[in-house]
Amino acid sequence: MKICVSGIILAIILLILNLSMWIALPVAIIVYLIGIYLTKSLDSTDKAVIKEIIGK
Repeated sequence: MKICVSGIILAIILLILNLSMWIALPVAIIVYLIGIYLTKSLDSTDKAVIKEIIGK
């Protein structure tokens, strides 16, 4: 459910801003990551996988 909330927030912001695709893409990534962080959608397993992918 938390992921859906992040997606809905992202959709609303993109609809309000009505940006071109090249500007909307980085904005969407940032907004979605902030939404996931604020809703605390990531658990410790997800964080470990992300750290492994990044290499830290």
